Amino acid sequence: MSNIGWPTPVELTCAAGRMPALWRAPAIGRDNACNLLFVPPFAEEMNRTRRLMSLVGQGLASRGVGSLLPDLPGTGDSDGAFADAGWPEWRDAVACAATHLAGQGAPVLLMGFRLGCLLALDALATGLAVRSAILVAPVDSGRQHLRHWLRVRAAASLESGQRVSVGDLQKRLEQGETVECAGYELSPALAAAIAHLDYGPLLAATTVPVVRVEVGTAPDGVHTAPGRRHVAAPAPWLLAEPGEPSLLADTLTEIVLEVA
Repeated sequence: MSNIGWPTPVELTCAAGRMPALWRAPAIGRDNACNLLFVPPFAEEMNRTRRLMSLVGQGLASRGVGSLLPDLPGTGDSDGAFADAGWPEWRDAVACAATHLAGQGAPVLLMGFRLGCLLALDALATGLAVRSAILVAPVDSGRQHLRHWLRVRAAASLESGQRVSVGDLQKRLEQGETVECAGYELSPALAAAIAHLDYGPLLAATTVPVVRVEVGTAPDGVHTAPGRRHVAAPAPWLLAEPGEPSLLADTLTEIVLEVA
């Protein structure tokens, strides 16, 4: 059995502390055109997308592209709790991981997912230098994305018998209270930072080439346009029990190779 694409744990250190990551080295003997840095999505979407990122990393390794998947501060096995996570610390962590990858001697590409797309764009807007970025199903409005998670929390309260509204949760955050959403403790500072993010202005401040990938049903499979792709495949971050996202993983792998 080939070991190509098997992950190797690495320990990075960013401003927030220890940040573990999984490195998938490119196959020996292949030209290493670039290395890819994954920027994960938010909260439960991060868990639902992890298998997809793993498959993309494996596919890229066999084609000569290395990849790095970090546990951002407060997530996975990194230092700190999610309740202590902050947007500036996440942005610094992305820059730290990109710097580590750049030290491998090949150009760096970013691949963000959902809210991770805004994090990638924010890092680029504040000086991160990479070759290009691939943004998968990016969140257009941080405020609307935040309200989505508050609605999830409000819906869960109906089953628990302790009913709470989105307005109630928003008020708690504004009063400085940490709020639990889908099993994650969301701090007022992180909520406020997310609410002020918008895709358009962040994209406008970015100087590197960007490819936006939309995911969902479409009649003719993959549609191409300048700077945009449309992949007709299930979006794992929307599914409570995602299936094997092989089609999406294969397509994202090919997009990386095109961009590289």
